[in-house]
Amino acid sequence: MKKTKNKSVFMILGIAIFAVLIIYFGMAFYYEGHFLPNTIINGVNCSNKTVDEADKLIAKKVTTYVMKISERNGKTDKIIGNDIDLKLKYEIDLDSFKDQQNKFGWVANLFKKTNYESGESITYSKKLLDYVYERFNCFKEANVTAPENATLSEYKNGGYEIVKEVQGTTVDKDKFYDVIKEAITNLQSEVSIEESDCYVKPTITSEDSHLLEAQKLANLYTQAELTYQFGEKTEILDGAKISQMIVLDDKDNVSIDEAKVGEFVDYIGKTYNTFGKTRTFKTTSGKTIQTAGGDYGWWLNRVAEKKEIIEAIKKGEKKVKEPNYYQKARQYGDDDIGNTYVEVNIATQHVWFYKEGKLVVESSCVSGNLAKGHGTKLGVFSITFLQRKQTLKGQGYSQPVEYWMPFNGDQGLHDANWRHGKFGGSIYKTSGSHGCVNLPPAVAKTIFENIEKGVPVIVY
Repeated sequence: MKKTKNKSVFMILGIAIFAVLIIYFGMAFYYEGHFLPNTIINGVNCSNKTVDEADKLIAKKVTTYVMKISERNGKTDKIIGNDIDLKLKYEIDLDSFKDQQNKFGWVANLFKKTNYESGESITYSKKLLDYVYERFNCFKEANVTAPENATLSEYKNGGYEIVKEVQGTTVDKDKFYDVIKEAITNLQSEVSIEESDCYVKPTITSEDSHLLEAQKLANLYTQAELTYQFGEKTEILDGAKISQMIVLDDKDNVSIDEAKVGEFVDYIGKTYNTFGKTRTFKTTSGKTIQTAGGDYGWWLNRVAEKKEIIEAIKKGEKKVKEPNYYQKARQYGDDDIGNTYVEVNIATQHVWFYKEGKLVVESSCVSGNLAKGHGTKLGVFSITFLQRKQTLKGQGYSQPVEYWMPFNGDQGLHDANWRHGKFGGSIYKTSGSHGCVNLPPAVAKTIFENIEKGVPVIVY
């Protein structure tokens, strides 16, 4: 029983194999006179066709030829064979193509394409093609959008974003013309400008590493925030202002416009510098006067401040910043003199020293000799330094003093024991100093022990 069953299985298997062989060789015999599956000749599908059938199919394709050109935005153009005088130059040697095929490979050809081209067999009028080509809709100005590179946005919402590139619809005419000619030769029925890679592309995309680095750098710069306190007034250099100082060139290089930083520094200087300004001052007598300029006051070091701002921006720093000064006043505001100062009235030959609003000492004095042109210069100055036991020297004199407090070059406050207690009145007009303010030794000592560098001296 078992032997009979095995015999039946082998018989069925044998019949199946025989059937397959019959089909295989039968089809091979069929393809002796036909083109294999998936055979394309000059763009025409000639699968399972005889040479005569393929010849007629190709001839028909030429006489009815239309090429569709697919464009972006769903638009199309077309080329009609008759419009370019398309025709067969001579009959294609289809027999040679058929003879090249392996009839026993018909199974493999079910899963692959075999392309044959006989480009020289197709002819057309180049002049007519040029005429049709130049009138494509895709070349009309109204339909052409130029490609745009990705770039950085304007500063908004606290930073910079990347504006995505625009692909546009500009066609590389020379490149696409070559594609069209080849497509006609191969009797292609459709050509896509996109797929043939004939659109002019943006050179910088949103994925560009250099652009991404530029965005990162620009956002770092605008993260910086520098706060300046000028008494009750505040100035803030924030991201919005810094963005006006950032330059992005056509190669997406980010830099800081130092001239713009300089403009901000100039604004700070012009707004808050008080160096050399005329001031309104209320004297001890209660009279309000306008002082001469002098060298007292806030004086911004613009070069150093500009450099420090640029460094802070590059680091993205957030901080309260002390401006870089050549010289400082006692306080900010319209009244930058404050309540600690020395007041010198030339007309009355009197000196007052106030500290934190309280009178420390007052005294008669002797100022510069008017008759000899050594009058003490008027204005608002500041104590330059303090020096004990200094010898004051000039043309024709050398005078040691115990307490030296210069405020305007060689002019200063100091003791004058050689005057033997005679101060005030009109002495200064003919027997005054070389420009200094002479004081009784005890008064000079008191001022010296209570004053410091930078205290304003108002001479009027």
